[in-house]
Amino acid sequence: MPAFLYEFLQWLLNLLKSFAAKLRPPPAEELPLLPLMTPWPGKAHSEIDIIPEHRIDARNEALILLPETTRRFSWTERPVPPWPTVRVIRMTNVSLEHSGIPREVTGLRLKQLRVRPSSDTSESPTNMWFPLRRYAPRRWRIKDFIQFPADVQEIECLFVDINDKLVGTVLLNFWTTGMAEMEPNHKYRQEVETGSDDIQLTMTWVAIERSNQATLTERLSWFGGEFVDRFHRTDELPDLDAAVSAFTKASEPDITPEGPERQQLLARLKFARRIRSTKLTCLSNIEEAVTRCLKMVVMIPKGQPDLHRWIERLVKSLVDRSTRDGGLSDVSEALEESWRAEPSFPNKDDEKLVWVLNALADSFCNLHERTGNRSGLPQALSARRRMVQLTPGDHPALPDRLLEFGLLSLECSRGTSEAPGAISEVITTFERMIKLTPPDDEDLPDRLAAMGQAYLQHYECAADLSSLTRATSTFRKVLQLAPNGAVAPHHAVVIGASFVRQFEQTGEQPVLEEAIEMLRESARTIPDGEEALFGCLSTLGLALLRLYERTGDLLQIAEAIESQRRAVHFAGISHEIAAELLANLGVSTWTRFEATEDPSDLEDAISTIRSAVQLMPDGHTSLYAPLNSLGYGLIRQFQITGNPSDLEEAVSTLRKAVKSTPSDHFFQRGLLNNLGDALLCRFKAFGDSSDLAEAVIVHKRMVENPPDGYMGLPILFSTLASTLVAAFEVSNQHSDLTEAISWLQESVRLTPEGDASKPVRLNKLGDCLKRRFDVGGNAEDLEESISYFKVAANHRSSASHIKLKAATSWAQLLAQYHPDSPEVWPAFDAALGLLATVAGLEQTVRHRYTRLQSSSGLACMAAAVAFSQNRPDKALEWLEQGRCLVWSQLSTLRTTPFDDLRLHDERLSKRIAGVAKRLESAGTSRGMFTPSMPFEEKLSVEGAGHAHLKLAREWEDLLQEARNIPGFENFLRPLPLSSILQGLPESGFVVVVNVDTARCDALALRAGWDMPIHIPLPSFSVDKANKYRDALNLNLRSLGLRVREGGVLGVSDVDYEGRGIRQPARTKGSPVHNVLRGLWDEVAKPILDALGISKMDRSSGDIPPRIWWSPTGALSFLPLHAAGRYGLPNSESILDYVVSSYTPSVTALTDRIARSTLASTTGKLASGIFLTAQPNALPHSPIPKTKAEVRTIHRMAIEKGLRARVCEGSEVTVDSCLEHMQNFSCIHLACHGSQNVGDPLDSRFFFHEDSTLTLATILKSNLENADLAFLSACQTSTGQENLSDEAVHLAAGMLAAGYLRVVATMWSIGDEHAQHVATSFYEDLWKDIGDDQGATFDGSRSAFALHQAVRQLKARFEDSERALLAWIPFVHFGY
Repeated sequence: MPAFLYEFLQWLLNLLKSFAAKLRPPPAEELPLLPLMTPWPGKAHSEIDIIPEHRIDARNEALILLPETTRRFSWTERPVPPWPTVRVIRMTNVSLEHSGIPREVTGLRLKQLRVRPSSDTSESPTNMWFPLRRYAPRRWRIKDFIQFPADVQEIECLFVDINDKLVGTVLLNFWTTGMAEMEPNHKYRQEVETGSDDIQLTMTWVAIERSNQATLTERLSWFGGEFVDRFHRTDELPDLDAAVSAFTKASEPDITPEGPERQQLLARLKFARRIRSTKLTCLSNIEEAVTRCLKMVVMIPKGQPDLHRWIERLVKSLVDRSTRDGGLSDVSEALEESWRAEPSFPNKDDEKLVWVLNALADSFCNLHERTGNRSGLPQALSARRRMVQLTPGDHPALPDRLLEFGLLSLECSRGTSEAPGAISEVITTFERMIKLTPPDDEDLPDRLAAMGQAYLQHYECAADLSSLTRATSTFRKVLQLAPNGAVAPHHAVVIGASFVRQFEQTGEQPVLEEAIEMLRESARTIPDGEEALFGCLSTLGLALLRLYERTGDLLQIAEAIESQRRAVHFAGISHEIAAELLANLGVSTWTRFEATEDPSDLEDAISTIRSAVQLMPDGHTSLYAPLNSLGYGLIRQFQITGNPSDLEEAVSTLRKAVKSTPSDHFFQRGLLNNLGDALLCRFKAFGDSSDLAEAVIVHKRMVENPPDGYMGLPILFSTLASTLVAAFEVSNQHSDLTEAISWLQESVRLTPEGDASKPVRLNKLGDCLKRRFDVGGNAEDLEESISYFKVAANHRSSASHIKLKAATSWAQLLAQYHPDSPEVWPAFDAALGLLATVAGLEQTVRHRYTRLQSSSGLACMAAAVAFSQNRPDKALEWLEQGRCLVWSQLSTLRTTPFDDLRLHDERLSKRIAGVAKRLESAGTSRGMFTPSMPFEEKLSVEGAGHAHLKLAREWEDLLQEARNIPGFENFLRPLPLSSILQGLPESGFVVVVNVDTARCDALALRAGWDMPIHIPLPSFSVDKANKYRDALNLNLRSLGLRVREGGVLGVSDVDYEGRGIRQPARTKGSPVHNVLRGLWDEVAKPILDALGISKMDRSSGDIPPRIWWSPTGALSFLPLHAAGRYGLPNSESILDYVVSSYTPSVTALTDRIARSTLASTTGKLASGIFLTAQPNALPHSPIPKTKAEVRTIHRMAIEKGLRARVCEGSEVTVDSCLEHMQNFSCIHLACHGSQNVGDPLDSRFFFHEDSTLTLATILKSNLENADLAFLSACQTSTGQENLSDEAVHLAAGMLAAGYLRVVATMWSIGDEHAQHVATSFYEDLWKDIGDDQGATFDGSRSAFALHQAVRQLKARFEDSERALLAWIPFVHFGY
């Protein structure tokens, strides 16, 4: 070699060395003291920040030393255990010994000790694992110690072999072993339960009890030891630097005085320095070796026999330096040298070259594992390929080298366009490997699993169904070889994925269930943090998703999402397969949205899938999957929000997905399906006929020449039918509709019977046949339509809202065309029964209300059919079953009657009561999911939702168990007429008014009647009710007495200061008289006449009869209690006839009567009144007369000798108010109120300084003494128009919270008028009470007292519209 070239290379090497020296730690003599920080109690750290310019502060026990530089240490294997914050027990010198016959242990290869505490404490470590090292024949030990809080009563130790098979367990109970009263450093031993007489293992250990009262010396010594231990695991020099720093500081005389402890510290310091010196010497030697080898390689001519030896040494030195520096350049240089050196290696020394190549490949792979850098993998693959080429066919290492080459090739080709060809080569390689493997070889399962993985990846990228068949067959062999059926976790992941794909192609559910059980078991055994765990969890989630799609069981989709969230959490967003994990999670989340219709699920799904798309590079072979999911999610989001940008993005995203996928790809049909859906949706939204034409073309293309056995045909046929129906609506060509029906019939035929998607297709088919009946009048089409709806409604799977739609259509068609059919009754029974499942207990109260909006009016429709068939009994049953569902659920959970059940089965009664309490809490207080929340919080909310779902399932199981007891067959089922009529008020009438499009009727009930009286209302109609409601609302808004876009308004008169929140403008004229007159003539007067109630003579002093009104539909928002003819010579109103109250339902009233009776007989009701006034609840308008109101009432109460308490303004907080509500039977709130129609539980009363008392907060309280609530606030009984059957207002909420009666308002009230009505109300309520101290009262006369107070206010005015609006809003609810 020319001398100048050698000098140039030498200069370049020196330059690289000087550059590397700048990046390396300072020499030993210049070593600065590195800082140490105490880990936070109870938390594991992934890294410790070392902060400069801090000092030791023994007062706060901080361990921070003065450094010269700032560094960052990253844990690689596991975090340093936190310093104990409680008394702990530490087990050291843990070892295991086999005491049986020696020959029985020759094949025993132990791998790991896993420890988990049996008790559940917040400080308990979970899923700790320790490698077992064999240090002598038949003896193993762990290097680390086991530490746990001293309050843990017992732990379980599990010993696992190299195949992850459980060998034996030890259950350590600290009381039975004596460790609870241990002596220091006491040695213990216990036999291991192995389940085999041949394997006899004994576990020994030393137990040391430690206290958190550690000295500074102990803490520094502990840190030093931890860093030394970590150096042995990481081989990183900074760990030794930190250890030396800790031991140096600990051994200072002012910290540790002279004595044995300091001598021990100095010895440990000397040991750490010696290791560090050896490490630095090794690094120096490596540099010298590289220099020397490079010099020799350059000097020795090519072809000389010694050249290959020097190149071998150079490669080894470069690899060693790369291992320590973590750089890629040294390994790349070494690989180039090995290629250059290959001709110099004699044939007999091929194994040396193989060794060199293997070292190089390992270095590249290790670098990829540590940093995620894939740039070296192709070079590693080249090295592995050359290794295989250099290995003779009969060499014993050839199968392993074939395996390593194949696995690396699979990794390199994953997600690339070269994948099909590369995997085909791998399959050929693995087939050769299997032929070389003896049937009894212990490595055969691993090699078969690798081969199955190759087949599976070939199916994924090339859509080769034969590869899937071979994969499944290969994995079956792996299962056969597994001892006792225990599959290794890393095998379970790929086997599970293969079985899932097999199910997708064949529909064999047992295969899917087998995969799920196998993956669940593997997920339980894999420690947290291992890479196999998130692969296992993600595959488990996919399997559960597929099972849910078949069965419709919400527990399965909930578990799927929870598993996939955990997989993403463990993998981290930076992991190379994070995109695939996120995509799978997104698909599962929007699949749940399709069932639950929870908008937060859809929003989160789109956000998650967007993240997956962003992480996946263009050109990735799997990019089509998240693009397809994102496009479909955007379609659904547009259908909810109506945002055109969502639809445009959906179309463009799906076009990109189709374009990025080969035309013969197995997923191409699914992509075309969703693209056609997006185009059809855009046509329906904007009317562009070109979109419809393209949708038809795309959907017809996707059904052309499907492969045999293709499982997606039902979906494709159904979607094509929807497009043809849209074409029929435009062209009116009957052939389009007929073709659509044909495709749907084929879709239904191909869908398995138990598939959850079958009711969706049955609904579509029923709709199409009904449409053809409307066009052609063929009775057969109508009958077929009814039959399909019936089958869908009674399907055992599918989402409840899908079956509810089918049942509603079934019932409606029968009622319209076959009203005399006996099937009408089971059809409506099915529909109303499904209504309760749509708003099931597994959901939050907010979401239940959201889901009920689309079914509002179903109970009224059913009742109208019953009235037309002269079945008032059935009408009442259906009205009670289908109205006020949410409040009824809350009431059931709070006041379930257990007395009779307790006599038969006390254990079951207690279990039902416990679950009821937890269900109520979960429904009213469970956190809501938002896509923007941190991922850890999402995991928590998801877990809470899953637990809520399990709780609801347990509730149903317990109810079924109770109903299996003779005599309890109808336990907590919808009440029959006979039960409804029990417990009615002793006097007065209950009148239910049903308003439906078909007809309007009233039902009158009275104690002692066997059957309700049916009162037809032919002059009233839905149209009139809506007209009256709209006219009244318009008038109230013009006067500022109604909510307008979520804001609460006050009244307009200057001297009429309202308890609203905004001040209105004046307007003239109002149809109030017309509305009240219509209600009188068409509803109230006919009912009073039918009941024989005549006008009262006030001078007689007789008490007027009482009516509890229970209106439905639009009538719920009208003041039926004030119906009358006003401003006329012959004026009369309902006030002249009866005392009016309202009740959300008949059952709500009878429940409160029962509670009132119980309270009066047991004497549990704590009498008394609590009053609060909030005159200046900023930023709302002042209501100054609230002070005078509560003070006057409080003075009256004291004069009557009643127990009373008043708090004003800042004197009351939310917590203190709740406490007073629990201690007083009556509460009077004089303040601003606001109703939240979107979230009823967020309706609230406003206190001072933005403090608010929400209905949700009230519901969480245990108001056992609740009797009367006077809500002297605005719009506390207004309700929500799209939930007219649910009584969504504060008054009904207070009834649900436990109050027996509530005084509320329908719109904003005047401050002065509110004061007048309130004081008059209590004067009348307490008029018969003496002035004795300790007097008590209840609210049983509250309706009469309000009646008198309102009449007094009414008497102050003429019957002008303004005057009417002053007293009408005051209403009474309950008993």
